[in-house]
Amino acid sequence: MNLSRENLRKVGKIKGSHGIKGEVFLLIFSKDSTWVSTQIQIHLTDNEKDFKAYTLNRVKPHKEGVIAVLDGISSRNESDLLIGQEIWVDPSVFVSKNQQSLYLVEIEGFEIIDAKAGSVGFIQGFSSNTAQDLLLVKGKNAEFEIPFVKEFIIKINHSEKIIYADLPDGLLEINSNSDSPDDGAADEN
Repeated sequence: MNLSRENLRKVGKIKGSHGIKGEVFLLIFSKDSTWVSTQIQIHLTDNEKDFKAYTLNRVKPHKEGVIAVLDGISSRNESDLLIGQEIWVDPSVFVSKNQQSLYLVEIEGFEIIDAKAGSVGFIQGFSSNTAQDLLLVKGKNAEFEIPFVKEFIIKINHSEKIIYADLPDGLLEINSNSDSPDDGAADEN
């Protein structure tokens, strides 16, 4: 398989070296490193074109990522050369198994259909606040940040790529980044 940004997902970067035996600190952008294991392969690049694959020989959680031993890297000098490189992985890493929590990237591109408003738009990305994950949804004339909480979700249809939701009244108006923002002035008739 030809490795390119189209068939890989960027998840972090090499933040620094750790110790003298070539360990590296993998900073994971999502701050959730539970998926990182010795069963996956990472791909490093500094230009998003040339990728080099590494097997993770050992990983241990550390701050907002993990400390890892990469196959073929055995000295501080070698690990120092990797600092700043982006970490990319095969998207299949983020496919949940039965009874496992959903990875947000599994629903990227899904349509949100509200019980009252109908089609809201399509999930373009994700964010979070201290309380919950947020779905960044692009509609026809506006963008929305919708909390991804079980109380709002009726059903997720993976085969049709649709999330059926029952959003609270006013949520879309409050969380809208409309193309025509309200300037606060009263409408004159």
